[in-house]
Amino acid sequence: MDGAPLAEGRVFFHWKGGQFVRCYVKKWGEYHIDALHAGEYRVTIEGKDVPRAYSSRETSSLAVSMNAGKGVLNFDLKP
Repeated sequence: MDGAPLAEGRVFFHWKGGQFVRCYVKKWGEYHIDALHAGEYRVTIEGKDVPRAYSSRETSSLAVSMNAGKGVLNFDLKP
């Protein structure tokens, strides 16, 4: 959050038809997802001090395009 790792929270990857994958933020802002299909996702993040705009699928500006394989995604959240 604003350059510092999110201490705790949840990250949601929203896919077609209302489906989503959720994971929990662990220490130092790290999170892990075991399986995520390739495709386009809207991302929402919930947590202490995270602005509400990031927690709604309709208002979140976060989006990613996933390819097959492993990867690292960081999100720079602004107050």
